[in-house]
Amino acid sequence: MNLVGGGLLSVMDEEDAFWSLVCVIESRIGYYTKSMAGLLVDQHVLDTLFSYHFPELYDHLKNLEVSVASFTTSWFICLFMETPVPYKVCLQLWDYLFCYGDEMLFQVALAVLRKKRNEMMKIDDSGVLLMFTLKLGSDLEQWILSEVSSKIGELITAIGTLRRSYTIRVMDDHRKIKNNAKLDKLRRRYRIKTNQEVQELWQTFISPNPWQILVQNCMPSMVWFSDAIRKACYQEESANWRDNGLLSGFMLQLFHI
Repeated sequence: MNLVGGGLLSVMDEEDAFWSLVCVIESRIGYYTKSMAGLLVDQHVLDTLFSYHFPELYDHLKNLEVSVASFTTSWFICLFMETPVPYKVCLQLWDYLFCYGDEMLFQVALAVLRKKRNEMMKIDDSGVLLMFTLKLGSDLEQWILSEVSSKIGELITAIGTLRRSYTIRVMDDHRKIKNNAKLDKLRRRYRIKTNQEVQELWQTFISPNPWQILVQNCMPSMVWFSDAIRKACYQEESANWRDNGLLSGFMLQLFHI
């Protein structure tokens, strides 16, 4: 976020930059959280669009075991301020992004790949290819602006459909605690009989609104889940935990048995 904030500060005063950054963050739910769930969804979307528009390049990268996420994560997180387009061009691309929405993230990414695909196809070493992706914007300049502006609106329907599909997939991927060490730690710490019971508690915990919980914070560290078990099992703890957001009513009912 520091690169996005720095870019905003370079063209507006501090207060305007602050509120603009707030809008950027709040409009990309799940990008700037520990789980990065929103980013995971959009990386899946880009991967699908990439495979559809450039199947030969997609297969080439796949054969080299280079995923699109390995070099486009910083593109989306930093809104292209870090790579691959020059700073001044990036600011102009932001105008499109703020005016036309998230479609521009995908349009810019695809435009870069379209411009560089012939060069990328000639590289047969994964390490060299990854290094090449760091310099993709060396000669894009104004070309990318005209390329993106000519395709506004073409991907809106596809992006919406793919996002809905991959949101479900990302949620399904996290309906179980996959880290066995954390699973064992939770079971021992709270004297739960089996790991399966912990899994069932986890699934019940996220079931009311799994996406909202996922994009907030708890998926990687499960701090909320652990804290909820602790407060529910040990009654000497303060009741103030019941006022804390998503855990308020649901966890009280879940453990009031």
